[in-house]
Amino acid sequence: MSPDKVILYDYFASNCAWRVRTVLQWKNIPYETVTVDLVKGEQKTPEFLKINPYGAVPVLYIDGQYITQSIAICEYLEETRPENPIYPNNLTQRARVREIVEIINSYLVPLQNPTTAKKVEQDSACSDPNEQRAWSLEFFYKGFVALERLVAKSSGRYTVGDTVTFADMCLVPQVWRAKRLKPDFTQFPTICRLYEELLELNAFRLAHAANHPHCPADIKADACLAIKSD
Repeated sequence: MSPDKVILYDYFASNCAWRVRTVLQWKNIPYETVTVDLVKGEQKTPEFLKINPYGAVPVLYIDGQYITQSIAICEYLEETRPENPIYPNNLTQRARVREIVEIINSYLVPLQNPTTAKKVEQDSACSDPNEQRAWSLEFFYKGFVALERLVAKSSGRYTVGDTVTFADMCLVPQVWRAKRLKPDFTQFPTICRLYEELLELNAFRLAHAANHPHCPADIKADACLAIKSD
């Protein structure tokens, strides 16, 4: 494969792949997309496991190498392509960005992952969808209450101050993912404002799941990007 190519192994609804899409768009890095259908289990094929033994997206082929894990990918992009930076120069603000990213990446994403919910369902023999939703909502509210308090203090126009950072790239997909739980978003006014503000930016709209070339038609048709409860 040509080392000049940039290829993102991606799935439209993956939070982690979505972050990478946004950073690529923000930094104006042209790339090709290879969809790995997580529902069909394409991430478990021998061919894909050769490039990511963990069997997950995203994977980015860039500079003649494969890089896995969204945080590692995005930090590599920042370090090798510093134009349109995603981390602030101010060290305190930089720490705030990492703080918010860590809450989303290490707490919210794993506990709202469909694979996690399915495993809990199997282990508890719980077939009641209301009970499953209640389990997910408990962790959603705990995480989003903490996140709202943090961003209420750190935000200006965007999540940390008045410039776009990696915290914004992580926030948008996590909010969209939470929509499926139909929570009461009125408790999180700062998060709601930030989400809507960010989707005014072209890079964020282009990276959105609803605008992904392989987004299913039924989801693409529901292209309301606002986070008001359905």
